[in-house]
Parts: sequence; C-alpha cells; structure tokens
Amino acid sequence: MAPGFKTILDQERPIAFLKAFLARGTLPHALLFTGMDGVGKRTCAQALAMSQNCLKDPGEREAFEPCGECPSCHKILSGVHPDVILVKRDGRFIKVGRIRVLGRSLSFKPLEAKRRFVLIPRAPDMNPEAGAALLKTLEEPSEKDVFILTAQSPSQLPPTLTSRCRHVRFNPVGLGAIAGLLTQKKGASPEKAEKIALMAEGSVGKAFHLSETDWIKRRDWLIHEAFSRDDRPLEISMALAERLSRRPDAVEECLGILMSISRDMMVAAHDPDKIVNRDMADLILKRAETVREDEALLNIEKIGEARKKINQNVNLRLALEEFWMDF
Repeated sequence: MAPGFKTILDQERPIAFLKAFLARGTLPHALLFTGMDGVGKRTCAQALAMSQNCLKDPGEREAFEPCGECPSCHKILSGVHPDVILVKRDGRFIKVGRIRVLGRSLSFKPLEAKRRFVLIPRAPDMNPEAGAALLKTLEEPSEKDVFILTAQSPSQLPPTLTSRCRHVRFNPVGLGAIAGLLTQKKGASPEKAEKIALMAEGSVGKAFHLSETDWIKRRDWLIHEAFSRDDRPLEISMALAERLSRRPDAVEECLGILMSISRDMMVAAHDPDKIVNRDMADLILKRAETVREDEALLNIEKIGEARKKINQNVNLRLALEEFWMDF
C-alpha cells in the first residue's frame, strides 16, 4: 500500500476532518495535532504534505490520497523535499535561533511545492523565546505556507499559540488493530502481540518499541522488586533508583509498567476481567488482597508526580530516589 492517509490506523475521524478542508480548499495555515505519542500524528502530517504536493493527476488517484511514487512524494518520504521543513530540537529544546532562521527562509517563495509545509513535532519543546518568535510568524501567515505542530495536549502550549491553530485530536489506536499490526509487521505470535498491544495503551509507536526490546523480562523484574514486599529496605530503594537512572531511555517504560499494575490492582477486586496484565492475574489478585484501593490510587498519583518531575528535566537520579523511597 502506498504511504498516505490509508496507512494510518484507527484515525478515521481526524483524517475525514482534514479531507473536508481539502475538499473545500480551506486548509488552515496552522494546525495543531494532539494525542499520545505513536498514534499517527507525524505520519498524518507527512501524508497531508504529500497530498497537497503530489504530482500525479488528482483524477488518477483516490480522493486526496498521495500516489507515493512521484518525485515529490519520494522526496517528502525521504525527508529531502526543500519545501517540507522539519523543525528539530537543539539538544533538549527548540531554540529561538532555529525559529528565526525558519522565518527568514519563509520570506522566499517555495522552490518546488504548491504548498510549503513546516512540521514542528513535539512543539512543547520550544523554549519561551522560540514560542514567541513562532507566534509572530503565525500572526502574519502566507497563503503558501502550512504549519503543523504536534503535542500530546493543547495545554502543553501557550494559549496565544493554540488560538492561532486549528485543533485536530488523534485518538488511541484500538487493541485489535495494534495486535494485528504486530503480527503482520513484526512476526509476533498472537499471544505476544496481545500482551504488547495491552501494554502499548493505544500507541503504535510504543508497541513497535516494546516488540523490539526485552520489556517482558523487565516488567517481570520490576513487578517483583516493586510489589513482592511491603517493607522495602532503604538500600533496595536506592539501588533501584541507581539502576534505572543508568537507563534514562527505559524510565518512562518502567513507570508505565508500574502504572499499569497499579491500575490492575484497583480494578482487580471489582472486575478481574478488566485486568490488563492478564498473564500475571494470579499475582495481581493476590497482591490486591493486601493493598487497599486508596493505596493503589495513591501509587498512581505518585507515578504521575514522578513523570511530571522527570519531564521537567529535574535530576533523574534524585527524582527516582524520591519516588522509590515513597512508593
């Protein structure tokens, strides 16, 4: 199947919303795609840029689907089209210098495209100065340019920016769709595909990442360390924090595992059929007998607080030590 809107799973509503703009010829000059990571926001932005710049006769292709084969589509797919600009971070942030350079380049006409696209994935990574510079650009739009910002939530961006954008919400992808894709693309067994799809919580990107790691072993180890005893010694908590801090790339995944297990403990007493980690249902049910519902809820709040601190770029080791001593 040629790359385009049809390759994006379970996002019929936002795609129909965008195609309605295309049908009317009223595509907004700035769009904000929101939703969890890995649900197709960036792929949809790419498909939109391809659709508007595809060189194949529109009468020879399905409504607003790019052909995926012409020189323009190939360049966009390869990331080398001069008029499809990807704004990247400088280190941890998108800095004002990069936005100012972008503004200068936009003062010239597009080199090849009918519509020039500026893609800003993870738009909340803009520092305040960069956000202010982008706002100035959005306030003086060119009819040839389309900006697409992505974020998990509109609340991550200043209202002055979100008010200049048309909001398009992307939903979590269904469990069956993710499991089927893992079986088809990654060769996962149906059992493994279901486990990964459950843990992915609606994110295709997360599911692909989990399928390529030893997350099942990591989950089992983490659950043993976190829930096998009521009185975890301080030295064990410190050791857990130290071990995880050596793998910053795995911290979010580990917190996600703890969140999933804590939720399972909350629902276990009321509806065991809703346990997500089904292969560990016996352990969860046994542990739920000794953990009150309010304690499980408190654990979920602690995980959320730890995520918030880590996303605010506090010292990772200290944040993990504080978390494990209190979890």
